[in-house]
Amino acid sequence: MVQAQVQAYEIDKKALPSDIQDLVAAEYLNADTTTCPNGDAITISADGKVESEES
Repeated sequence: MVQAQVQAYEIDKKALPSDIQDLVAAEYLNADTTTCPNGDAITISADGKVESEES
């Protein structure tokens, strides 16, 4: 789901979000969807790939 929102952001803004908070601020994600269900943090790499980091 987050990867799709990164793509939507890129289409709309003509740029990749720099981090997950950019998606929240632009209302592509809710503030409570910035982590995986297991609690791992979600990050966005410089090339727009969504990854999870173990917490």
